[in-house]
Amino acid sequence: MFKSSRTAVLSALIALGTVAGVSAPANAGDLRVYAGSGGIYFGFGDHYNRRDVRRNRHYNRGICRNRKAVRKAARRHGINRARVIRRNNRVVKVAGRRDGYRTVVTFANVRGCPRIR
Repeated sequence: MFKSSRTAVLSALIALGTVAGVSAPANAGDLRVYAGSGGIYFGFGDHYNRRDVRRNRHYNRGICRNRKAVRKAARRHGINRARVIRRNNRVVKVAGRRDGYRTVVTFANVRGCPRIR
């Protein structure tokens, strides 16, 4: 009994080692190996993760695009040669010239690009 269980464990370790060794170079050929609590799964083809797509769609819904911030600074605030100088998840800063002086306008990074300063 001990010999058969030892053989089974040894063959399982060899199989896992083979799968781990084959999966690394095969990822370039679009073979994916997923190991989780439910078992080992193999995937082929160019699949995407639906959760990532949903997350990106909701994330991009309410942001201030660079082009919108530059247009708003140029048209509504009279800034010439407007360009984005800083952008993070909270603000979009646009710099340019107004009346010959350098000026910076800060917009919130939400839908509509409301002006903060």
